[in-house]
Amino acid sequence: PTWQLPEGWTETEPESRVNFKAFDTGEADVKCTVTVLPVNGGAVNSLHGNYNRWLVQVGQPEVAGVNWLSDARTAGLYQPLEGAAGEISVFDLQTEESADEPNRIVTAVVYQESGPAPVSEMPLATTTSGDPMTFDVPTTWTEGMANTGFGQKWVWTVDVEGAEVKIAISHLGGDLSQNIVRWADQAGIEIATEEDLTAAVERILVDEQPAASVNFAGEEKSVGGVILASTTSQGYFWFFKIDGPTAAVEKIRPEFDAFIETVDFVE
Repeated sequence: PTWQLPEGWTETEPESRVNFKAFDTGEADVKCTVTVLPVNGGAVNSLHGNYNRWLVQVGQPEVAGVNWLSDARTAGLYQPLEGAAGEISVFDLQTEESADEPNRIVTAVVYQESGPAPVSEMPLATTTSGDPMTFDVPTTWTEGMANTGFGQKWVWTVDVEGAEVKIAISHLGGDLSQNIVRWADQAGIEIATEEDLTAAVERILVDEQPAASVNFAGEEKSVGGVILASTTSQGYFWFFKIDGPTAAVEKIRPEFDAFIETVDFVE
């Protein structure tokens, strides 16, 4: 892609490989980045998923239903524009006025319909990428491109006798219980009561930090991992997730648990 920068903007080094480009806007507290994301489940569903992610980032609840986009437009949170690359979906979201740390996110989404996806020139991370932790990655894990549409910071895949198991670390906000219930649902397991939720969670420590360990083994798919509160951002969580075919995850889970034991938060 090509573009014309506003006067006073300059290109800078991206802080993460997930950012294709980054720009200095001249305002110390304002960041501008260009990120390339895959379209998951079609353009509308992908846009909806990202919209909910941005809502969470500004402390707002996620929205469901088929009318989410028209409701966002009525509320003044969304507007379509036309640009050189076609239709642009613009969202303007911010925290409540009473928030202790006001934050605003403006995003412009453009779909690339053909041609190869742009690739960041930054090298893959091996242990850390500017975030406050280090860890030891097994040599059998293959690092891939993290999907920031799901807030991923790192992602690996493991071949287990022809079956693929995915391990990912992400950093998102949201309610802890809701995220655990979502993982259970992905494995085809229902969490219907508080008792079900309590029974599913094992309390552990990760680098002396309290954490929740879960393992939902469905008939075909297993989803689980470890969730702990961020040591640096109040209201956010670190998600260490493992998912794949149940038999394959069962074989690799001890290796995943050993990996978790190497996590060290840098002070």
